Order: sequence, then structure tokens, then C-alpha cells
Amino acid sequence: MASAAVSPALANISNAFPGASINLIKTVLTLPSLFIIPFSIISGHLVHKFGNKRVLITGILIYLFGGVAPVFADSIAELLIFRAILGCGCGLIMPVSQALIAINYEGTLRTKITGYSGAASYLMGVIASFVVAPVSSIDWHYSFYIYLIAIVVLVLNIISLPADKPERNDEVKHSKKFPGVVWWIIAGMFLVNVAFYAVPANVALFMKEQHIGVAQSAGTVISAFMISGFIAGVILSYIQRFLKRYTVVFGVGVMALGYVILSLSYNLFFVIAGAAFVGFSFGVLFPSFIILITGKCSTNSCVLALSFSSCAQFLGQFASPYILQLIKTVFGLKSLRSDFIILAVCLTTATVAYAGIKQVMKYKLTH
Repeated sequence: MASAAVSPALANISNAFPGASINLIKTVLTLPSLFIIPFSIISGHLVHKFGNKRVLITGILIYLFGGVAPVFADSIAELLIFRAILGCGCGLIMPVSQALIAINYEGTLRTKITGYSGAASYLMGVIASFVVAPVSSIDWHYSFYIYLIAIVVLVLNIISLPADKPERNDEVKHSKKFPGVVWWIIAGMFLVNVAFYAVPANVALFMKEQHIGVAQSAGTVISAFMISGFIAGVILSYIQRFLKRYTVVFGVGVMALGYVILSLSYNLFFVIAGAAFVGFSFGVLFPSFIILITGKCSTNSCVLALSFSSCAQFLGQFASPYILQLIKTVFGLKSLRSDFIILAVCLTTATVAYAGIKQVMKYKLTH
């Protein structure tokens, strides 16, 4: 909900600020990610001093203010300031929410709960996409009322989450150590988010550029995007049980297929289908990366490792439009469709290469 919740409102926000460039309008979505990055690291350190519950509740309060305050924004500058505050709150929340699962669950149950966590995020995205698109057509300010849902989350955490004790200095020192291989997983998290975020950042503007559907159609596309991710989260444990070590390869391949479809889309049906494949793939990949990280870290090192993971996730989201714009500039491309073509090529190549590496590793282990 940090960024993509108001994705269906981007076209209407763009209309409200005709003097703002497309990249500046996209910053409404991506700016929270930039502020999530340092506050994710801060979160990992604060947990050791104040405990999970205090940091989580503080983060939710900041998130609530930053999320709803744009209702009163009258300029693009004010809107961006409030979105930055939202990012600060989300940065405190993300590592704690993921670490609580790693601390309290193990094995298959951890996989299932991590999948459910991703599914819950997507479910709220589905609700947001149905609500935001029509209300933003009335007034783009109304889109940001969706963040009031944080009040419910705040109350539930105050009532239900047990208080925990801060760690001693020797525990803090030990907790900062995690295996080097985790950095490779974190790098993968960054690249997947660069690719994934092209849908929420571009789809409403792409449909406007290509004259596909009406203003509310972007909400339908984002709904399909979110529903497919929700389904992936719910069935993740079954996917992992069947595919095992090839789960990540499968996820990257499905994302590649989604962008191939989007790059060839000239009507609403294909845009919906392409977005659904991308959403499903991220519903597989995001929790899979979290499971890989928590599986290689001790209980004490999980929070800090997941802090860096959150940094990579949102740095990828923030950097996504700029990286794609750089590639387009190099190759002399201009249309928003080019973003999807670039990702289709890159992800297809990555799928083939990654599958090949997995096969080589399997061969070496068996011979």
C-alpha cells in the first residue's frame, strides 16, 4: 500500500498538474520508496534498542499521517512532501513485519505465512484499486483517504502484539552478522523490483497514451494485477512444494511472459492479461526472496538482513522509471510501450540464463 495504492489516480493527478512532467508525476508513486530506504536501516537498529512493538506502532502512526495528508495538498510540492513522510513510516514498518514471521514460524508454516503476508498486501491493493479509480475521477485528493485503513492496523497491533524486550549490547553485536550469500539475494530483490514496478508506475499513463479504455479502466487493470498476486501468495506453499529450487526461475519466467503480452497490447484485454501475469510473478518472487533470506539468517540477524532487503526492494521501485528511461535514451526509444519491450527482452534472457545456471549446479551436485 505504500506506493501502488494510488496508481489508478496517476492520470487524474497528471491532469490536475498539467505543467508537471510525466516523470515528476511518476515520482508521486516512487518517492516513498526513496525514503523507505534509509528508514529501513534505521528500523533494524531501533528494534534492538526499543523492541519490535514500539518501532512498529511508531511507523504506523507516521505512515497514517503521510498517507492521508495529501488530501489537503494544493501543489505538487506539498503532495511530494507528504509522500516522503509516508515512506519514512513504511521504512520503519517493513523489516519488522517480515521479521516477526521469521521469528515466530519455521519450515513449511513459515513459507505459508510469508505467502499469506504477501497475499494480504495484494488483497488491500485489490480493494484500493476498486476504490481509488472511481473516487479519483471525482477529485484526485479523495484517493488518499484509502490510507485510513492504517487506523485498523494500528489498533490491532496495540491490542494484540505482545511487547518485547530490547536486546543487550552483546546481542546487538551478534545480531548484525549474516552470511555473505544474503547480499546476492538482496541484489536479486533489487532487480526484480526494478522490473515489477513498471506496471503500477506506467500502466495508467500507458493506457492514456495508447487510448486504451477509459479513466476507470486503469483501476480494472490494477485490480487484475493485485488479484493475481493475492492468488500467488495464497498458493505459494504449493508452488514451492512442486517446483522446489526452480520457484524463482518460474517467477521470473512468468514476469517475462507478462511483459511480452504488455509490449504487444493494443486493447484492454491484453493489458489486463499482461498485468495479471506480472502481479502473479511478484506474488511468487517477493515472499520467495524473504524465505531465502530468513532461511540463511539466524533469528537475531533477521531484522537487519530484512532491513537491507527492504532497502533493495524500494530502491528498485524508486529507480525503476529512471533506469528504464536511461535505457530508452541510449536506444533512442520514447514511448511508454518501450518500457515493456525492454523488460520483456531482459527478463526472457534472465529466465533462460538462470534456468541454465540451475541445471549446471544440479549436474555438478549429481556428478
